[in-house]
Amino acid sequence: MMKPTSKAKTGTFAAGLATALFTAATVLPTGGASAAEKVNFVLNWVAQGDHSPYYYAKSLGWYAEAGIDLEIESGRGTAVAIQKVAVGQNQVGIADFTNVLQARAKEVDVTGVMAIYSNTAFGLYWKKSAGIASPADLAGKKIGSPPGDAVRQIWPAIADAIGVPADSVTWVNIAPEAKVASLQSGVIDFTQHMYSVHDVYETTFGDDLGFVLLKDTKFNPYGLSIIANPAFLKEKPEVAKAFVQVSQKAFLACFKEPEPCTRALAEATSQKPEDVLKNWRRVETLMESDTNRTVALGAFDPKHVEADAKTIGSIFGIEIPTVDASFTNDLLDPAIRLP
Repeated sequence: MMKPTSKAKTGTFAAGLATALFTAATVLPTGGASAAEKVNFVLNWVAQGDHSPYYYAKSLGWYAEAGIDLEIESGRGTAVAIQKVAVGQNQVGIADFTNVLQARAKEVDVTGVMAIYSNTAFGLYWKKSAGIASPADLAGKKIGSPPGDAVRQIWPAIADAIGVPADSVTWVNIAPEAKVASLQSGVIDFTQHMYSVHDVYETTFGDDLGFVLLKDTKFNPYGLSIIANPAFLKEKPEVAKAFVQVSQKAFLACFKEPEPCTRALAEATSQKPEDVLKNWRRVETLMESDTNRTVALGAFDPKHVEADAKTIGSIFGIEIPTVDASFTNDLLDPAIRLP
């Protein structure tokens, strides 16, 4: 990925958005509107360590101070999140950005407003004892996945990256929470999961664990991103901007001092604080990029997005329209950057 500059094109979402944002420039995360705006935020999956910043900011009242009454909704897959945000059921959500590009090719209109992962978060996991020594051995095997899983949508690109035919695997429908158990029992031969939960697999399978992280292959697109409904961006740009900037602030706070941040999610979701912290530590490596240090935390690099669109378009034989309109950096606070 080429090193971006602070003058990088940030997307041509709409001229009206830029104008509205200028007039709302005084609306900052530390000072909200007179009446709280209800914002429904759908996650990509059930709450895990990578969602800690939102729970942390909410517990400290940062969203409320910005004039936002935030409701965090558990997710059931990135494809579901995209659909819910596209129709306006949720104003904002989290989705894998490659799926966003695919959706736009089908005229499903959502806009990326903050790149959470500069690297793809997915890994493929298997048991060595199942006779799988490398990704090449996954051909002819059964892969377990929920129907709405992001990896399932972009499998042809992943298969190409690891060197197996896309149609050489058999898909088995399983619930998101059943991946580890299904792999243990032999119902499936391998599965895909976020790197943020890598420790769960290491603890469960020990030396028998085999895996490949997609960020270490030739296919390393943008991963999870915050997406927004375009009508919401046009009608309430000051609310969208406040939400994004509070989220930026929260992510930076979690980088600097992760324990209280991850504890907030653990308490809100009845999870073990130590497990959530381990999960978050994996997240930190997925956010590493020059863009997050030189432009703004959560900024998209236009060249990276264009490369992702070209790869996805080529593999699926689709044309992704107006790639530069698939994201905007205009809501971000450029003063908030990774150290």
